[in-house]
Amino acid sequence: SSDGCRVYRVTAARDFTEIDGISYVVGIIRKEARKGRTVMVWYSLPCTGGCPMQNINRLNLKCAETLARHEKLHRRLWSSAMIVADQAREFGATIVWEWPKGCSYWKRAEMLDFLKKFGLMLVHFDGCRLGLKSPKTGLPMRKPWTLATDNWHIVAAFSGLTCKGCPVHTPCIGSDAKASENYNPLMVEKVHV
Repeated sequence: SSDGCRVYRVTAARDFTEIDGISYVVGIIRKEARKGRTVMVWYSLPCTGGCPMQNINRLNLKCAETLARHEKLHRRLWSSAMIVADQAREFGATIVWEWPKGCSYWKRAEMLDFLKKFGLMLVHFDGCRLGLKSPKTGLPMRKPWTLATDNWHIVAAFSGLTCKGCPVHTPCIGSDAKASENYNPLMVEKVHV
């Protein structure tokens, strides 16, 4: 149940690439853990640079600068995330990492090392099974997701939630992809099982 759940969102408004942003997150983990509360650190870092569309964009020289910016941001956020993950583990927090299933970042050596270091399990699910719909068309969006976690409850809650054969899906691109960043109520409910 989400009763009593405290959510601290860290967005671009609080720069997670700087020491102040990292200290803010670590401070929350320490404060909540010392109060005896269960702490879950949920990572949902930008995946734009690892999106399958970038395979096409890489062929366009005009996109090179944008892709370089995505990569630079990813590297900075990754470094911060690793600091926080070590602190989370020290204070007994559980870890969940979310990216779309097709994100190429999942295959990077540093991610594979991270999964192994923290003993994270992978669970795959499709957004349409949790009621994800396009704001533009109202039709289901499949959006295959992957979660990496050390929390068995999360694995159990999301296991088996792949598309059962929706007759049509709206592609999860453009503004629909952006809208899917805000998890719908069914997905949030699963996290609180």
